[in-house]
Amino acid sequence: MNQRIRRLAAALLTVALHSACACAFNEGPSAAKGALVLFLTQTESSVAGHAIHIATRMHSEGRNTTVVLTGEALRLAVKTAQTERSAISGVSLQDALQAFIKAGGEVFYTPPSLAVIGAAPKDLIEGVTPPKDHPGLHEHMFAARTKLMVF
Repeated sequence: MNQRIRRLAAALLTVALHSACACAFNEGPSAAKGALVLFLTQTESSVAGHAIHIATRMHSEGRNTTVVLTGEALRLAVKTAQTERSAISGVSLQDALQAFIKAGGEVFYTPPSLAVIGAAPKDLIEGVTPPKDHPGLHEHMFAARTKLMVF
């Protein structure tokens, strides 16, 4: 894909994500806060940066927020990875992910993704783990007030 098309796609994605985020979570101060489960599937800075930014923002607003790294996105959590800078914050995507974890956000990976990227659990940054309770995560994902987002 040439550079002009990539920039246009990133701009359209930005508008769509901000609109989706505002619609999904604009519930007013009296509404009970729901949860967010965000699946991140890619490492491109314009997409992953927005995803981590949205997860961080929702978590800071008191929502139970979980990020699930799957496929190529798990590369963001490899200790030795040199990740791109977020299109939103300007910090490396791995630093943004670590800040999310430090703030209390949960980050899981799908175990088959380790094989996809050729890594082992010991290669991942602290706080990135497989789901501890698969049935519990599935129940949480489909709870009435949980929003799912896939990037």
